[in-house]
Amino acid sequence: MKNLDDLSYFQFTDRQQRDRALSELAGILQGMVADREFHPKEVAELKDWQRSHSHLMGPRDFADINEAVSRAIIDGRLESSEVDEITSLCARASSNSPYYDAVTKALQELFGYLHGVLSDRKVKPEELKALLLWMDDYGHLQQIYPFTEIQSMIVGVLRDKSVDVNEQKALQVFFSNFVVMSPSQHDYLDELRISAKELCVGGICAVDPNIVLPGRKFCFTGFSSRGKRSDFAEVVKKHGGDYEENVTLSLDYLIVGADGNPAWAYSCYGRKVEKAVQLRKKGHQLMIVHERDFWDAIVE
Repeated sequence: MKNLDDLSYFQFTDRQQRDRALSELAGILQGMVADREFHPKEVAELKDWQRSHSHLMGPRDFADINEAVSRAIIDGRLESSEVDEITSLCARASSNSPYYDAVTKALQELFGYLHGVLSDRKVKPEELKALLLWMDDYGHLQQIYPFTEIQSMIVGVLRDKSVDVNEQKALQVFFSNFVVMSPSQHDYLDELRISAKELCVGGICAVDPNIVLPGRKFCFTGFSSRGKRSDFAEVVKKHGGDYEENVTLSLDYLIVGADGNPAWAYSCYGRKVEKAVQLRKKGHQLMIVHERDFWDAIVE
């Protein structure tokens, strides 16, 4: 493609654009009703969504969705029944094109969910709990970036059943990496950029990972009270796995020591974790796992 700013090629991707928009809208609506409240900023965000996707409103099904959204928000409220209706219309309107596989569609819906949560500029515990329940149905995405990182961060925040000021900022900054907010939210986006410079945003170990040892490659980083790295290497080999000293393209698991710095955060890890995260971003399905999960797998 000679010029990435030349959008004329979009005329050939209407179906793909429409399917992506439908998946994201389904997620946005779920994120908005997760706290059982409907904020004026969420109304504005949905109206902006309608305007920005007006060029896709040609097909009858998509026009029906637009009308259903308008009916739903006319009273400044959004009911679960209305969300169900619009979601059903989205499913009906989807072309089921092989252009987007099931994994891609699920990630698009996840990013839409994050968009919906951020629309009122506040992340609430009930929204995070609802999101975790949603993610439980998509466990097969655990090896796909950033599913595990998002899940891990939420679990960590909810350990004390609250979201403090710093956690609030960290969640919003991290979620915003995967969301395209409307232009009307420019002031909010500016706030997020400032917060991003102040924070190292977490995205760490997989939650309840499925660890298989035979024929898989392992690496270790950090410190452990259970032994040296050579001890880990011995255990891995004893159970049919291979041990690597460094993070490589063929690595399956990076084990993070339990005695690592608890203040570690997404951009503040050591080089091994940083490299592992970069590989995950590029599509490599290695998993970053906590030491305790590794030992649990050994016991089993």
